[in-house]
Amino acid sequence: MSEQQKQSNKWDKLALLLVFIWPFIFLYKYMIADASFSLKLRMDVIHFYYSKVYLLDTLSNFRIPLWSPAEGCGFPFFSSPFNQAFYPLHFPLAIYYKLTGGFSWVDYQRFSILGLALFAVFLYLWLRNLKLNWRAAMIATLVMSISFKMTGIINRMQATHSIAWVMMILWGMTYMLRKGQLVKGGVIVSIGTFLLFTCGYTYYIYYCIFLLPPIYLAYMIKQLREQITGISEIKI
Repeated sequence: MSEQQKQSNKWDKLALLLVFIWPFIFLYKYMIADASFSLKLRMDVIHFYYSKVYLLDTLSNFRIPLWSPAEGCGFPFFSSPFNQAFYPLHFPLAIYYKLTGGFSWVDYQRFSILGLALFAVFLYLWLRNLKLNWRAAMIATLVMSISFKMTGIINRMQATHSIAWVMMILWGMTYMLRKGQLVKGGVIVSIGTFLLFTCGYTYYIYYCIFLLPPIYLAYMIKQLREQITGISEIKI
């Protein structure tokens, strides 16, 4: 590895750290509870918060909630995608629930902002796999991750996490084009797809039908691929 590549890798790592923590810094008023400057999300959160507490309580007691007694005469809890009964990130969150003895409203907000931080990481990685240097990729990510459109969805934790996994899939699709990275890129796409489906925000799953195939087709056209990624030859 050349000295220039080592320097680039160092800046990439620092940029990744910065884009990850930036949403937490920018939205700090939603991160800190019981302060004069604290902000509390209200719209939509009430529809997801209580089911989240129920889910974490059962998981912390080593049970997967297949049935909820709270609605009418009962309801199959796992069948609602918004409940995310099988979402893997809930397992470490269940440990947090057990250790702290609860899951507050501000915890929900923090978990939602974590989705924006993950989105920023995968957006940066995707842009770096295009013909962008680390400075341009970092600035674009810093702006995009706290844009009005992104901060407007933090009241739905399912949305912020789902868009992160969509970006992970897009990064994996691009990574696969590079020589010798087909398997690694395929693993990234597979993990991202699994997390997207278990995250359960059906709107974004539907959007992927229209978002991802055109990008895939663009990658298959040599002239477009060279302009976007700088990669000339691939094994289709």
